[in-house]
Amino acid sequence: MNSMKPFELTILSSPGLKKSTKAIIFPELGEDAAGCKIIKNYLVAWVADGAPGPLIRDNVSKNFNESNEMAIGPLFGSRTLARSLGEAFFSITHSTIDRNDSPLELDEQAISELLRNKTRKLIARRLLQFTPILSKMDLPMHASGAVLLEWSASFLGVILNLKTQDGLAYIAGDCLGMILTTSDRILIGGNRTGRFFCRWKSTPEELREELFHVRLIKGKTNVMRFETVQEVVLMSDGVAAKKDLMNIKSIREIDYHCRSTEDDRTLVAIVFQE
Repeated sequence: MNSMKPFELTILSSPGLKKSTKAIIFPELGEDAAGCKIIKNYLVAWVADGAPGPLIRDNVSKNFNESNEMAIGPLFGSRTLARSLGEAFFSITHSTIDRNDSPLELDEQAISELLRNKTRKLIARRLLQFTPILSKMDLPMHASGAVLLEWSASFLGVILNLKTQDGLAYIAGDCLGMILTTSDRILIGGNRTGRFFCRWKSTPEELREELFHVRLIKGKTNVMRFETVQEVVLMSDGVAAKKDLMNIKSIREIDYHCRSTEDDRTLVAIVFQE
């Protein structure tokens, strides 16, 4: 039996300069998120890039104090969506392995459906905890009189077998990745239309889990499989553009090709040792 191959893991993240505005309550945090976890003999890593959605500003009712505003802010944003997608991706991998199935055999439809369902439940449960506070907030209103909140996130996740160094990548949106194998260099991601979208349309008093929806633009996601992976890099689109990665032969060269942007930037690098 093959032993697990040693590897180096690096995660770098920084909020963009455009977050530094008084109109945004949490200027110190961006809307990117990333994570990594070892589940038995698999390494699972992901990056999610949240698109700016409705911002909770200072236009709150007289009965609503600053401490409550600070508490509710992170829940209404793509930051929470990004984190929930990663948590759901871990859960999907874990449950697949627990069934003694290979997560590398999951297809695009199965991952998309599981991510959508698990993410919806995760966010809905978090929102339900704040129902009393929501009814006191001046939230965006639909023409029908219902509260309407919408936000979205791109997602890029990989599952790597630490024994065989084979892998799977799930791609939804404009996050970018580069996979170096023993024989090839493959660029993935960069699709600006395939994203996860959340929508909540109801009154705060009527908020229930079944009213909270996560939808995905169909046909805009992809699953790719790889063999004998040597290096993997996942990044939000603030790090580099696809054209910037065309001439990179190793993850170690990325520093020379990073863009100067005001966007959030998050990078996950995995390098297997010789």
